[in-house]
Amino acid sequence: MSDDLLSPDPMSLELSETVIGLYGSIISHLLNLRSSPTWTRSTRLTKLVCYGTVLINTAYTALLCHDIWYYGTLPDRAFLSVASGTLPQAIEPIVLSAIALVVQITLGVRSSRIIKHATTRYVYLTGIGCLAIFTFLAGIAATATSVRWHNFISDAWVPGITLRNSMMCWMWGACATDLCITIVYLIHLRRNLRGKTELSDSVVLVIGRVVIRSASYTTIFAALTAIMAQRFGDSATFFDVPYAFSGPLGALYTLSLFTTLSIGDVVERELASADRASPPAGRKA
Repeated sequence: MSDDLLSPDPMSLELSETVIGLYGSIISHLLNLRSSPTWTRSTRLTKLVCYGTVLINTAYTALLCHDIWYYGTLPDRAFLSVASGTLPQAIEPIVLSAIALVVQITLGVRSSRIIKHATTRYVYLTGIGCLAIFTFLAGIAATATSVRWHNFISDAWVPGITLRNSMMCWMWGACATDLCITIVYLIHLRRNLRGKTELSDSVVLVIGRVVIRSASYTTIFAALTAIMAQRFGDSATFFDVPYAFSGPLGALYTLSLFTTLSIGDVVERELASADRASPPAGRKA
C-alpha cells in the first residue's frame, strides 16, 4: 500500500477557498461601512481598528492562498512532506489570534458602555481583557507547537502544552470570550430599555437579533474547532481538521465587528420600514 497522499485534508483546502470568498465580503462590508452614517460618527480609533483588522485579514488570506498554491503544486506526495506543512502555514494561528484579540477588545469596550454601574463595568472589562489575553497567549502556544510540528518535533515543548491542548485552550477561550460579551450586552440592553415604551421594545428586538446573529458565527466555529482539536489534535493523520474549522474565523470576526458597528444604521432602517408599513393614526389597515 502506497504511503503517498494526493493532498492534505481536503476539508482544510475547501474551507481555505471559502475564506478567500469571505475576504471579498469583508472588502464589500468595509466599503459599505465607509459610505454609511456610522462611519461619519465613528472616532479615528474605530476607523483605525477597522483598517487594521482588514489589513491583518489580508495577510491571513495571503497565507491561506499560499497553502492552496503549495499543496496544489507540490510534486512530492510522501506522507511526511504533506503532513509537515510549511512554515507560513504554521504561523497562521498567531495571525488569526491577533484578529480575534483586536475585535474582542473593541467589542468588549463598546459593550461596556451600556453598563451603568462603574464597578460592574470595570469588573466586566477586566474579565473580558483577561479572557482575550489568555486566548491570544493560547494562540501563540498553538503557533509555537505548529512550528515544532513542521520541524518534525511532536513532543510537548513545555509539559502539558501539546498541539491538542493549545488548540483546545485557544478555541475554548475564544468561544467563552464571545459568549460573555454577547450575554452581558444583551442582559444590560434588556434591563435598560425593555418595557419602557413600544419603541424601546422594538429597538431591543432589532439589536438583540443583530448581536446574536453576528456573535453566533464566531462562537459556533470556535466551539467546533475546539471539539475537533479534542478529537483529532494528537492524530498523525487528521491533525489538520481543527485548522480547517478555524480558517474562516478571521473573516467572521471582522464581519462581526462591522455588523456590530452598523447596529445604529440597522435600527434606523428597521424602525423606518416598520413605520412606513404601519397604517396612519385613525385609519384602519
